[in-house]
Amino acid sequence: TGRSFLKMGWYGGELQSPDDWRVYQYGINGQWSEMLRQNTATVGLVNGEHKFVLRAIDHHFNASAVDSMTMCC
Repeated sequence: TGRSFLKMGWYGGELQSPDDWRVYQYGINGQWSEMLRQNTATVGLVNGEHKFVLRAIDHHFNASAVDSMTMCC
């Protein structure tokens, strides 16, 4: 099909917000996901290089700095 499926996992934490008050958003190639409570996602990607970014958002809607990596499959 020309599409690979990738299961991604991440963890973020801070001292001031309990874990259950934190949500995450990931982006692939400039397209952001909806806000997620879980710390995993399975996505389908076409063959090639992709830029992955992740941010954590606390209960006050403060977003972390975006961390990124480039993946190739």
